[in-house]
Amino acid sequence: MDPAERRRLLVRAAMRAAGFRSLAGVTTDDVAREGGVSRAAVLKYFPDRDAIVSAVLDEVERSVREQVARVRASTDDAVRLLVNLAVAYGATLERGFDYASIMLSWSTLHRQPRIAERLARIFLDFVALADETIRLGIRQKKIPPDIDIELAAWTFVGYFSTIASAKQFGRPPEWIYHLQIALLRNLFGSDAVDRVLTGAPAAALTSKRSKARTRR
Repeated sequence: MDPAERRRLLVRAAMRAAGFRSLAGVTTDDVAREGGVSRAAVLKYFPDRDAIVSAVLDEVERSVREQVARVRASTDDAVRLLVNLAVAYGATLERGFDYASIMLSWSTLHRQPRIAERLARIFLDFVALADETIRLGIRQKKIPPDIDIELAAWTFVGYFSTIASAKQFGRPPEWIYHLQIALLRNLFGSDAVDRVLTGAPAAALTSKRSKARTRR
């Protein structure tokens, strides 16, 4: 097998092992067992546990960045982008729950600061993306202007933990999709989200306070 392909398969084995056992506890033997190879074969590519952990973190970060890039390239509509990010994440859980397991474990790794700090950076970068996209949605007049942007960005990213938990506890994909939409409606308003879901023409949204002033 080509060395690059062999390494890729071993990284996937390390992902599975880390998702099952935790990133802090994964060992060379775990990777060998998951990959169906000898311990020596693993050591050829990853000489110690730190190398395994680094490779897993590289894979998590690569996956997140590629998924975000694909979704961002698909639309310039801020609300559609947020909806697509959520739905794409749900689809990722069906293909491989290991990524979510690793990301969800970052707050428990306080005794492994190097791991926790890197996972936290990925998390915070995603919060920054959500913040930027919400601001774009306000400028596009597709998200109510009175929303608390920082709170909304953190809440949006926090929803991903809720979705992952639903998957972990055996909820089916259709149920998870409806949960995602319900959470997004709760955060950004039904008008904003349903416009995207129904493909209705874009319409400027005003805040409740603005509507109240208009009625008066």
